[in-house]
Amino acid sequence: MSAAGETGTLPPVPAPPAPTPPADAAAPSHRAPVVCVVSGSGGCGKSTIVAAMAHAASLLGLRAAVLDLDLMFGNLYDLLGADAPHDMATLIEPSAAGALAESDIVAASMRVAPGVTLWGPVAAPEQAELMARPVELLLDVLRRESDVVLPGDALPPIVDIDGWKIGVMTCYDVRFPETARSLAVRG
Repeated sequence: MSAAGETGTLPPVPAPPAPTPPADAAAPSHRAPVVCVVSGSGGCGKSTIVAAMAHAASLLGLRAAVLDLDLMFGNLYDLLGADAPHDMATLIEPSAAGALAESDIVAASMRVAPGVTLWGPVAAPEQAELMARPVELLLDVLRRESDVVLPGDALPPIVDIDGWKIGVMTCYDVRFPETARSLAVRG
């Protein structure tokens, strides 16, 4: 027994339990955010904003993955200083197997600056409708391997991001912004 006012020793505190692995142990531990820049208007600076965000990310030491998904006038390669674009449609055939090999992903990419890698655009606009699956697979890889993913301009009509089927065609009259509509349907 100790006298009043005396300090004693506290009983030992048990160590916290070791963290348990997630139910799906194969689940990736890192998922980079996907920052989409979309507008119903052409020529309003979406590509310029994406290029600026990629540059800012690289200045912060982040690895930025940029996808030029403009179906007709993709020019992010020019804004980011690449001499010529690599055709992202080269990912269509390998994606039919349900996965993209690292060699396919690297072959379709352009390292445009330290910390900034670019994919796209699609050289032939008529191939755009075939790009949904390759972009889904590429986004999955890039979210694990990058710090931020910047799909410039638009995504193919429906893309799966973490189990969400997302359509990011947003169109509205600037005089009535409440008319903006985007589709995000869990599928």
